[in-house]
Amino acid sequence: MRSAWSNAGSVAGAGMFGALPVPEPACKEKTQMVIEADARNRNQTDEAAPSEGRRRIEVFRDKMTTFLNAAEEKLKTEHDNLEDCRTKFIAYGRHFCSDFKDIYKKEEQVAIKEKLKEAKKLQEERKSLTQPKKEGGLKARLQKLSNVKKGL
Repeated sequence: MRSAWSNAGSVAGAGMFGALPVPEPACKEKTQMVIEADARNRNQTDEAAPSEGRRRIEVFRDKMTTFLNAAEEKLKTEHDNLEDCRTKFIAYGRHFCSDFKDIYKKEEQVAIKEKLKEAKKLQEERKSLTQPKKEGGLKARLQKLSNVKKGL
């Protein structure tokens, strides 16, 4: 590696690293001409620029002013529409809430009545499933014993 760096500037070292990044004299002259032409163009535009720049600024200012005025008008109408909607929503909201509450209570009462009917049906079914006491059954004997003990 040391030998590559030591030979970098010579023609022998050009094979490993390529040509040195030094511009050719002709490239320097072309670059200088382009820079000078660009500078001349800038000077010419700078002389015309103040009046043109002021005109552009005025046009921009006019456009921005009209845009901002239109935006303020639109914002004002949107704000007015919002206020109208709020008042209407509150008025309609009250009616809706009271109607909804009434309907909900009625539906709730209907649901309670239906559940009561179902509960009564179940109770009737359970009564019909139970058997009446038999005279000689265990319950009857126990009841007789309890009546006898109460009488004593």
